Amino acid sequence: MLCVLVKFKNIFSEYNGGIIVIPPEKVKKSFYRCDSHFHLDTLSEMYRDEDIYGMVLIDGKETKIYNVIKRGDYIDFKLQKRYSYDPQKKQKKGGQSAQRIGRIRLEKRDRYIDTVANLVVSTFMSKNNTKININGLAICGLALTKKELYDHEMIQHYFGTIPIKVKTTKNLDPYLSYDETLFEKSYDSSEVLELIKQADDRLVFGKSNIKHALSICTLETIYISSNTSQILREKIDLANVYGCKIVEISSEIAKDYDGMIGVKFFS
Repeated sequence: MLCVLVKFKNIFSEYNGGIIVIPPEKVKKSFYRCDSHFHLDTLSEMYRDEDIYGMVLIDGKETKIYNVIKRGDYIDFKLQKRYSYDPQKKQKKGGQSAQRIGRIRLEKRDRYIDTVANLVVSTFMSKNNTKININGLAICGLALTKKELYDHEMIQHYFGTIPIKVKTTKNLDPYLSYDETLFEKSYDSSEVLELIKQADDRLVFGKSNIKHALSICTLETIYISSNTSQILREKIDLANVYGCKIVEISSEIAKDYDGMIGVKFFS
């Protein structure tokens, strides 16, 4: 419910009504707080620029291929393809029969990896396999199959120009297999890391200190975490008015410094 004062011909009247907000995607977070204003961080994340990644969950019996839609902190998984595999059973008895069955087992496993590699290419490539439709690829799973898929010549040939990460997971659930480092963009953090290493006097840490330095126009650059919320990001973008440059860095680096690091023009 919404309660506001409406002014008409210098007369104020109270209006009670409701505003229905329909998000573009399903809201997967629950949040409740009694406050004087609305908290719309989760909704605003859905309107940020969209990045699409690929995720392959594979083990010795099954493969699931997902499109991962990422807008800021908002993540959604869309199953694209699923493939089941029935491995050849091992022969308990010895002799030539066991060797033959062992050979068949390896050949069948190789065909499984070949099939999955073809499925990955057909899922994430277009225009006769000349265009990559994802920004990065994650291959996750329990067994050695994930490494075999990563090393497959088709994966290296078609996706060698984008980041490919391999991760060991306990199951084939995309939500449990995901972590923020899987699809984090590659950022050049060498400059700020060198300043930190040297304990440079120009560095400013803490949001309140950075805000003060920004207000007196002494900041040259603000390094912010790639996971900075949309609302805070919009506030930081105002720093451009003061001639301050905004640079995104890895969230792994920024998390130790309250999500952002400032660099002054001079010490």
